[in-house]
Amino acid sequence: MMDPENGMVIFEDQEGSQRPDCAMMDPGASSFLMEFGPLSRYIDHLKKLQFSVHEIVFKKANSTFYFGGDHKAISSWTVYLPIFVNHKFGLVQAFLLRGETPMLLGRPILKALGMAVDFLNDRIKFDGSEWRDATLGRHHEYLLPLTEDYDPSIIADGAAFDLVLEDEDGPNFTLEYFQHVENVVMADETALRQC
Repeated sequence: MMDPENGMVIFEDQEGSQRPDCAMMDPGASSFLMEFGPLSRYIDHLKKLQFSVHEIVFKKANSTFYFGGDHKAISSWTVYLPIFVNHKFGLVQAFLLRGETPMLLGRPILKALGMAVDFLNDRIKFDGSEWRDATLGRHHEYLLPLTEDYDPSIIADGAAFDLVLEDEDGPNFTLEYFQHVENVVMADETALRQC
């Protein structure tokens, strides 16, 4: 969903609530990708949950992604994004692009998370869990809340999963370094809406 007042892409659920915590399930995508804007809003969301965002790891990358209409984009960064699903805390490698492409969660990640989707009844489940109603977007897209099972107590045990699609060499970088190099400003949603 595009917010025409400020050019931001923010998903809305069917109740009309903005969902910076959600990624769209995209079975046609081969990885997890997003642009800087949605990443910034997700990090702001994590801050509100009291998650220590300064521990998030960034790495340099050089990957090309192809979209419909012969459009392509190059990712120069990946982030090991903390998520909380199926009552577990884990990290997922996401490729970053410049701009406002929303969080798109590809089939390999959904499969690694053990997710099954019942499209007929708009339900999802994970390995070992019961079927539950899927979170649907305003346009009936399937959204996955990435912090639905947020629980600070499970962070101390470390990541239950670390999903990496492409191994990367090179050093780890901090959020602050990424922000400085890419001139990315992290601002909370309230401040953005007041602009």
